[in-house]
Amino acid sequence: MVENLCSDEEIEHLARSITERGFGLPALIVIEMYKPLAGVFHSGALLASPLLIPLVGFSMFSRLMRLLESRDRQEKLTERIEQLVSKAPHRHVTNL
Repeated sequence: MVENLCSDEEIEHLARSITERGFGLPALIVIEMYKPLAGVFHSGALLASPLLIPLVGFSMFSRLMRLLESRDRQEKLTERIEQLVSKAPHRHVTNL
């Protein structure tokens, strides 16, 4: 039986981690901007894996690879981040 390559739970965890740190909108911009290059990033990351795995760990590296493999997973992530950003209370910047 084939394991779910990038589960909904992993996408949910990643989306929540991004939005809880206040990076929801910047992450959406970056994801949308680089969507056409995801295949190139996937190939580049595989080539750089001997350098990246010691830096980020095998688990994180494999999650990133599974996410970059599929446009459907990328779309699920962006949709979930959009939902979380729209529900988040707006922060107002004040002069100090």
